[in-house]
Amino acid sequence: MSTSIPPPVKKDSGNAKYIIIGLLFVVGGSFAAWQAVKPPPQPPANPPRVAPQDSGVPQQSLTPNVAANIDLSDEPDVPTPPLDATAPRVRYVVRYVDQCPGTIDGARVDGMLAASQGGFRECYNRELRTNPTLRGGATVRFVINPNGSVGEISSGGIVRSGQFKACFETVLRRLRFPAPRGGCAVKETRFNFST
Repeated sequence: MSTSIPPPVKKDSGNAKYIIIGLLFVVGGSFAAWQAVKPPPQPPANPPRVAPQDSGVPQQSLTPNVAANIDLSDEPDVPTPPLDATAPRVRYVVRYVDQCPGTIDGARVDGMLAASQGGFRECYNRELRTNPTLRGGATVRFVINPNGSVGEISSGGIVRSGQFKACFETVLRRLRFPAPRGGCAVKETRFNFST
């Protein structure tokens, strides 16, 4: 009886698996480097508008609707009537409506201003100390409120100086005039100052 002995099996050294793993690393690293270097994709020039899913707006309503051309040739031409020289013309009348239509007792207001002349004169004398050439008058337009207090003040003339104007308007605002009839009223007066 003869027994056969199988041929000896050559043992693999185990390097093949390391070669495969190394090739995978090289291919993966090359792919990662390529992804890092390549430029990002460009967005489309006109991205499509997409309605949100929960908005309830149909997709077709987001696109513009273009109507067909409208033909107006069937409408008759209506001639413009000629201008008639004898026809009445429309005229617009613009009337200034005063913001303060009330009326005041002018004599009483003038009397109160004359009684307060000393306060106005003191403002002028203070200004003369810094500006000895100051001469002339002042025009003042002020609003008398419905309760008799002084409202908006506009002034001109020598009242342009900052300190003189502040003093002058302070004296004027302290005055209480008789209540005007029919709402606020406007009073304009002139003060003459000379040394």
